[in-house]
Parts: sequence; C-alpha cells; structure tokens
Amino acid sequence: MQILRFFSLICFISYVSLANGQTISFYADAMINADNPEHRSYAAQQFKELFDEDVRSEGAFDKSYTDLPWISIQYAEDRTFRTITWQVKLDEGKYEYAGYLQTDSNTTYEIGSLGKRKSYDSNDILPIENWEGGLIYKILKTSEGGNQYFALTYRIKDQFTKVKTLEPLNFAGEQVTIGKVGLFTNPSDRTALTARIAMIYSADSNASVKYEEEASRWVFDNLIMVQGRIPGQGPTKVPDGSYKGYDWKDGKWHYVDKLFTQINDGALDPAQKKKMDNRLFKGKG
Repeated sequence: MQILRFFSLICFISYVSLANGQTISFYADAMINADNPEHRSYAAQQFKELFDEDVRSEGAFDKSYTDLPWISIQYAEDRTFRTITWQVKLDEGKYEYAGYLQTDSNTTYEIGSLGKRKSYDSNDILPIENWEGGLIYKILKTSEGGNQYFALTYRIKDQFTKVKTLEPLNFAGEQVTIGKVGLFTNPSDRTALTARIAMIYSADSNASVKYEEEASRWVFDNLIMVQGRIPGQGPTKVPDGSYKGYDWKDGKWHYVDKLFTQINDGALDPAQKKKMDNRLFKGKG
C-alpha cells in the first residue's frame, strides 16, 4: 500500500511539473483528453489564456496551428477569413464552447466575449461577440444572395440533445454578425427559423445539413418526434430517412417539404433503379 501511494505521488508531481513546463499544445491536449473533469477545466483556462495572446499576435493568420489537432480550424474557400473553435467536456452532458473568427487582415473577433446568447431558438441577428457559439465544422459560400458566407455549427445542448445550425455570416465594416432576417422562408416549422436553419435532435442520433452546388439547394434530414431511448429523456426528434431543403428563388431560400420523392407504379428496370438510388444517396450527409 505504501509503495502504491508513493508511486501515485510521484506520478502527480511529474504531471504537475510537466504541465508547468508545457506549451499551448499540452493544454489543448489536456482540455480534450484528460480523464478528470477538473483537469480538463483547468487546462481549458490555461489554453485559452495562452492561445488568446498567440492568436492576436502579428501575423497570426499565417499560422496553421497544425500542432493543435484538438481544435477545429475552418477557412473560407477564398481564405479571406477563418474560424477557430473548440469544445470542452466539463461534465456528463455539459460542454463549453469557445473560439475566434479571424480575417486575413489579422482582425480577430472572440466568439462570445461580450455575452453568450443562443442562436438556435431565435430569429436574432447577433454580433459574433455575443453568440453563444459552437463547434464550427465547415464554412461555405454560395453565389446566391450575393456571395453569402455560411458557418455549419454543432453543439451538445445537454445529455439528451444535440444542435446543428446553418448560420449566415455577414461582414459590415468592423462588425461581424450571424443570422440574416428573412433569408429562409418556412413559417410552419419552428426548427427552421427565418434567420438561420436550426436542427435540434436526440443526442443518440445524427442529423446532417449540406449544400448541393449543382442544384443551388440546401438539403437536411427531416426530423420526427419520437419517444427518447436515453433514460429520462422523454420525447425528442430523430431523422426519419427522408429529406427537406431550401431552393433559391426571388432573393430568398424557399422551403421544400419533400426531396427525392418519386412515385413508382410498377417494377423499375435496372437503369432506372440505379438512377433513383443515386439521387437518394446524393442527399445523405
């Protein structure tokens, strides 16, 4: 027993010594991969403090940060800006999100630095500094709407629920905002708001949203209400295998209730069946 305690003490001292002598990369690793929630929380604080100084330094936009595989770095296709975001698991079902939007002129905006407000349950247009944030996993630009930028985001709301959003990004002078009033038309569906698309669904399922450039169309999973399978969950939403979307028309994205729907009156010949299958799987994301 004494040998075991001595060994544990040595490990702890070694860990502390190592932590004090490490760089941003060490804390990034620890805030994601440490077993103890307190260690993850402490590492997240240290990482944020060190990274904030580094990402605001001169020429930081040119840094690739390839030594930080635990954070999500996404570039606009024209590389005029990028987002740097991450999530930290504080406890079971409780996550914290943070990050930055940085332009090629090295102007850096901290996400949520002036207050944290949700976007997925509102029509609000939010300055990037007031957005509650999420893990941004892709940035897209469409020619429709005057070269509009969009951020695809993901967050874990709680132990029962995940959220994905399609957030329009807008640049006006020195301000960056998310959301755009009246861009999406669908007054009957509360999960698809006028300023953005939001998908709120069960934590034990997955939902997708994607842009089909050839068709100028957004495609996302259709969600239906079911009884949750997670203990204590209650009613929740899951994909049912069909798809909905938005088509561009008259300066707006117009809601389409059903995509890839085809009525079959008889047996399909092999060529026709193959063509239909390709259409179905094209929408899967």
